[in-house]
Amino acid sequence: MAAFGGIVFASGWAFPVYSDAEAALRLRRDACDANGVVEGWYDRMAELETLRHPLMQSGLSIMLVAATLWVLYLAFGSAHSWRFRSPSKKWIFFLLGFGVIGLSFFSQLHSLSLDLRRGVFPHCTDTIAIPAFGLAYFYGALTLACLVFGALVVAFFRPLPVDLFTLGEGRGTVRRWLPTVLFGLLALPIVIFGILGAAGSSFIGTPAAVVGLYLVESARSAVMPADG
Repeated sequence: MAAFGGIVFASGWAFPVYSDAEAALRLRRDACDANGVVEGWYDRMAELETLRHPLMQSGLSIMLVAATLWVLYLAFGSAHSWRFRSPSKKWIFFLLGFGVIGLSFFSQLHSLSLDLRRGVFPHCTDTIAIPAFGLAYFYGALTLACLVFGALVVAFFRPLPVDLFTLGEGRGTVRRWLPTVLFGLLALPIVIFGILGAAGSSFIGTPAAVVGLYLVESARSAVMPADG
């Protein structure tokens, strides 16, 4: 996986940043008028962009996924098989959760800074202060919500650690599929935003998505009934 990511990264390196560098320079210079950003400026700039950044960022993200999975296996892999296990202590769930939120927040701030250096923003609006403050408020609220939700979920955990991807045992059909559906819905936005971010300038947050999915599956497996 890491080797494939390196190939994707190298393929992006072969592209120029813009298909027409002179046209992009003119657009940057004439990005604003008396009314602010010229109408259609973002679309015209997007038309000139090549696959350089998306491919390079995707390649780095693939390598980060490989590295993250390896670290997770070293920390939570089973000694007798290739299966992953959940954390052995409840507090580890919260510690990893704080790490996920922290890295995700940092990746968004880094994304704004990187886009600013790349000239993604027109010169009359080249500030990241407002979106940075907005991100701080959002992630603060997200942290609080995750703390409350996490405290509720861990109250239903079976003895830890548990094997991941367990389907439960016994005849409790609803008790077996309901957690899978609920935690599957929770995992869906992590997958979507993780994939979108992997090819974007917030690619350094890819490990947060991987660990986030690991936590969701660990929690799902931990609340599955051991018997009917």
